[in-house]
Amino acid sequence: MKNINLRFFIRMAEELDMSVRFVDTERRLIYLNRSAERLTGFTMKDVLNKTCGDFFEGHIDKRGNRLCETDCHLKAALNTGKSYEDRHYFKNKAGDKFPVEIKVVPVTDDNDDVIGAVEFMRDDRPRLAMEELKRDIQSMIPVDLLTGLYTKNKIMEYLEVKVEDCLRYGAPLGVIYAVLKGTENIKNELGPKKLDEVLQRVGYRVRMNTRKGDLSGRLGPNNFIILLPNFTEENTRNAAAKFKEIIVEDTTTIFPGEIEVIMGTSQFHKGDSIDSLLKRAREDARG
Repeated sequence: MKNINLRFFIRMAEELDMSVRFVDTERRLIYLNRSAERLTGFTMKDVLNKTCGDFFEGHIDKRGNRLCETDCHLKAALNTGKSYEDRHYFKNKAGDKFPVEIKVVPVTDDNDDVIGAVEFMRDDRPRLAMEELKRDIQSMIPVDLLTGLYTKNKIMEYLEVKVEDCLRYGAPLGVIYAVLKGTENIKNELGPKKLDEVLQRVGYRVRMNTRKGDLSGRLGPNNFIILLPNFTEENTRNAAAKFKEIIVEDTTTIFPGEIEVIMGTSQFHKGDSIDSLLKRAREDARG
């Protein structure tokens, strides 16, 4: 990396609250910022002109195998000229093992030849702790925090009650099963926050367009269910078409052409169980 002016990049790197390390084409470390020193336990004096595999375990998988020897992300970026992102583990100078999120960006010269790489690394423990906290909170409340719809466990409880009503009183029940297609593209291209925005809008539109007594829930990451008591088969299919139109119109306003909404419906029949009712709705969605 001797052909580039490092001063600008070093000054910028020192302001970042994540580990930043520069390596040359031989994976020798030529710089690490203060955040990297704190995270790894090594100083510039310790690592200068050494590869990370020369003096400590560094990046490892969940079993403790050294990735420097088997699956080096620095080597991959240098050889391919493409950025590399992943989550795995790191063992610092003190021997502490913890999860990390990393990104490696190759550096090229004016001829597009790779002359080094920059590794960005962040301690992943705070994110994992927050996710665990959210799961704990979610398990204690009946509403999905992102969409505002009922959680899978809660909506299945309500479905069980509605099926019992059908069996006992002969009350009609319609079920709409909805699947969002294309969400993975949004996540990959625009990031998870944009995907969350889509899911929030879907939840909002469903909530705003159901009757009092209707019940809606989130069965999975991109799967939703709406229970329509006292709906005939025709009513249920008309409602599914309406919901599809509303969701598509709303989401494609934000992300044109990105989202496809697949709807399936089923109607409770004598002898149905929860499983058979849901199975028909899923099969209808698959066409």
